[in-house]
Amino acid sequence: MQDRQTIVERIRDSADRHGPFNHQQLKQLLLVCRKSTDPELFFGLFSFFFDTSLQDNSFERQQLAGTILLKLSPACPLGLDGVVYAVPHYWDLSVEELPWYLCNIFGKEVVQHFLEELIPDVQNDQLQRSFKTMLFWANGYKSDVA
Repeated sequence: MQDRQTIVERIRDSADRHGPFNHQQLKQLLLVCRKSTDPELFFGLFSFFFDTSLQDNSFERQQLAGTILLKLSPACPLGLDGVVYAVPHYWDLSVEELPWYLCNIFGKEVVQHFLEELIPDVQNDQLQRSFKTMLFWANGYKSDVA
């Protein structure tokens, strides 16, 4: 079984060495990650979206982590609000797999409604941009993307 730290190390090393779109590496990582429990897998992958120490090479790391998160869709041990509030400072807005994962786990309508209710109350421009982009990606979610 792979723990979250091992998952972080494998994703980080693979993204830094091979980039986020190497299909052979992705297949290997999917096999390894399937050997983890949902909480370990979730937190290992989700770390790339909020952990300050993992923000070097952030697009490549987040893209790879997000792809695996969406493909394997482990159960989310956090509520939707916890996930959404944790990511707006570091999430790369071009990594649509994170909001698509949320739609897959919580339901597209639930995610849309949550974000639509949240956005008008957000005063910070960076946070509002992040939440609006998350809503944009959620609006385009189709359940067959995973």
